[in-house]
Amino acid sequence: MDQFAQRSFDKLVELKYQLYNGLFLKLPFPSLEEVGNKLPVFSERCQKSLETGAKPEEILSAFCSDVLQVSDFEKQMEAFFLFIQLIERQIVLFDALEEAAFSQTKALDREGSLSHLLEHCSEPSAKQTLSDKRKEYRTRVVLTAHPTQFYPETVLGIIKDLAKALEKDDLLAVEEILLQMGKTSFRNKVSPTPILEAESLLRRARNVFYQAMLDIEKDLNQAFDEELVNSPVLELGFWPGGDRDGNPYVDVATTIEVAAKLRSCALSHYKDEIKNLRRRLTFPGVIEDLEAINKQLEKYKSHEELLRDIDRLIQRVEEEHQGLFLNQIKRFRLAVRTFGFHFASLDLRQDSSIHEEVTDLILKKAQKHMNWPGSSLDYLNLSPQERTVLLEKLSESSFEELEFVHEEKSERVEDVLGSLDAIRKIQEKNGPRGVHRYIISNTQGPQHVMEVYFLARLMGFKELPFDIVPLFETVNDLQNADQVMEELYKLPEYQSHLKNRNSCQTVMLGFSDGTKDGGYFTCNWEILQAKKRLSTQGEKLGYKVIFFDGRGGPPSRGGGNTYKFYRALGPILKQREVQLTIQGQTISSNYGSYQTARFNLEQLLTAGLRTEVMGDTKDRFSEEDASLMAELSVYSHQAYMDLRGHDAFLPFLQEMTPLPYFGQLNVASRPIKRGQTKQLELSDLRAIPFVGAWSQVKLNVPGFYGLGTALKRSFHEGKEELLKELYKESVFFRTLIDNAMQAIAKSSEKYTKHLLNDPKFGDFIQLIHDELELSRELVLKVSGQEKLLGRDPLNQRSIEMREGMILPLLVIQQYALSQIKECKDENKKNTFEKLLLKTLAPVTNASRNSC
Repeated sequence: MDQFAQRSFDKLVELKYQLYNGLFLKLPFPSLEEVGNKLPVFSERCQKSLETGAKPEEILSAFCSDVLQVSDFEKQMEAFFLFIQLIERQIVLFDALEEAAFSQTKALDREGSLSHLLEHCSEPSAKQTLSDKRKEYRTRVVLTAHPTQFYPETVLGIIKDLAKALEKDDLLAVEEILLQMGKTSFRNKVSPTPILEAESLLRRARNVFYQAMLDIEKDLNQAFDEELVNSPVLELGFWPGGDRDGNPYVDVATTIEVAAKLRSCALSHYKDEIKNLRRRLTFPGVIEDLEAINKQLEKYKSHEELLRDIDRLIQRVEEEHQGLFLNQIKRFRLAVRTFGFHFASLDLRQDSSIHEEVTDLILKKAQKHMNWPGSSLDYLNLSPQERTVLLEKLSESSFEELEFVHEEKSERVEDVLGSLDAIRKIQEKNGPRGVHRYIISNTQGPQHVMEVYFLARLMGFKELPFDIVPLFETVNDLQNADQVMEELYKLPEYQSHLKNRNSCQTVMLGFSDGTKDGGYFTCNWEILQAKKRLSTQGEKLGYKVIFFDGRGGPPSRGGGNTYKFYRALGPILKQREVQLTIQGQTISSNYGSYQTARFNLEQLLTAGLRTEVMGDTKDRFSEEDASLMAELSVYSHQAYMDLRGHDAFLPFLQEMTPLPYFGQLNVASRPIKRGQTKQLELSDLRAIPFVGAWSQVKLNVPGFYGLGTALKRSFHEGKEELLKELYKESVFFRTLIDNAMQAIAKSSEKYTKHLLNDPKFGDFIQLIHDELELSRELVLKVSGQEKLLGRDPLNQRSIEMREGMILPLLVIQQYALSQIKECKDENKKNTFEKLLLKTLAPVTNASRNSC
């Protein structure tokens, strides 16, 4: 990190935080200054007491007695609620300051930027390689409604406005916005509906992504003096309204309504483009052509029709008006090519178990009406292989007079078949790119793909106008993914389907559930191995295999430094596209403004191009490296599975973390677990609350556990120098270690030190503490650093400051959790629950991408 960026952070973030926090404490709110004076005292006492292993209830009791000097329960609680309110607003101030300083702390022309890549393509051969590559290469970011955004929309707006005022040093505006923030609620009163989630995300994304994506596309076109006629290099995907996996509130009407809103978003942008052109294209004949386009805008059957009219407009301006304002018209054309009538492609997603259930119900119904081959069989009692064979035979049938299918009144049947029918309706309005993928969660066999294929044929699709995307998530499923695809590739019906889809097969791989299932290191390793096998397999058969990564914010869910991750794959794997999900908090923190969105989009775009274009061969990954990595994966996996199998694993999450309270935060429409059973089952528990629960107690188990043990075993086998060399030479291994450092840097034993003597959980906590200490020690040794994130000082300092802010919150949270279990007074218990709930969002917001 250059010294300019470091000085900029010190001046624009750290120093300004102290100044504006002081200003905030002077605002005319009741008790604010008094609370502001006592909070540092409370924070210091918490820090010192935690180091001695004091219990949270002891810390708060002593503070009430010594500092607050109050014994009244309500007055004590009032003080702690005020502490929480102040801290959560301090976090907003810090978020806004970092956003305001972004252009100074994250140079937009350094490695990973488009300008940096183009600069290194000055040689004719490199430039030609990039020119050829961009014609087939794509980067797609898919926005999801996963419940990791704990700021309500009103507060996100405050952060954006505050960042602008801070960047301009507009003291009056800052003061007014701080006043506004002090009066604003930080919690949604009710959970949002799927429609509200989609609307909220679209409001935040529509302008930022539109401007950033167009400018990147424009810069690429200018660099090569050529505008691509085919699909754009950057694509936007959208899950809210289409993702019904585990969310019973997403139905067919929701899907169709969200698709309509996406279309309206695109058309709204085009109306703005036309409005801007009206002020310039005032020439006789041309203005009439522009008005004709405007009147026809809602009536065009396809965006290609609109493009033809724009091309005629361009031709007329070139021939009759010396090309005046041609760049503005070409921008309009570029926008239509990039966003079509869909703005973002809506993906449909459902769990394989739902398709299985629906297929079974339909086949039972068919026994009374149709003479299908195998329709008299009990589908659920067939083996996976028998189901696959049966479904292919059925899919070859001519489906006519199937009114009986719609007689089935099951909600599941109606939704699955209705969602497939919705594809047809959406494509008629939004175009083929409006919705063209159906994702199957928990794909475990070829029958799960063929169930969707069969159901689509049942709905009258002779040739499916969409891709079927299997999602492999658990370690076992990742290891078997190529076998599943091999069986599919053998089926004539599926071969025909792929031929109609340009011989392209998209495969989705889930980092979140993979980590929950097998641990951080093993998940990342197995996903890489699965990609290599699937890619090789596809090439042999003549299929282009595209990988779509289901990634979250923290390293434990596939987050961390994504540029380094995809750059690392370059020497290992041919990347035709980079596709990944962008979720909740990551959307606002990494794509919340034009600058941040452009920076991160360019990082993703260039990461997959770097190796081929720049000929970067220094990032080695030999067979010896692979063998060493495989050993680490085995060791790490065993350690993680031992912990996961511990009798205290699930009880600890249920009793000693805020896990049961995540569903009360009203941050999303989706429940925190798939099943309806009261008993907590790891398989039903969503990865987001799983990771979030560990984060709240500052033991980021999914992000590091097993890594220390794996490194230690390799060290004992005499491979310490090999590992150090691997860290230096392999970007992939280095990225795994560096991303794990983030999880370790956000972990601390001090918050659970008091539990070491707990009769039920003491031994369990000791295991985690030992592994955390071991991982911390050995990642430093392997990386040659003296301090975690030593080569990323801005991130290091940001984490330190954020962790310091929430220290009092974590103590209050643990105190509330302990009192809820012990309290007999229902009124007091309700107060403790409210206190606990108030801490969850600010802890998550401060920790940035922690769930």
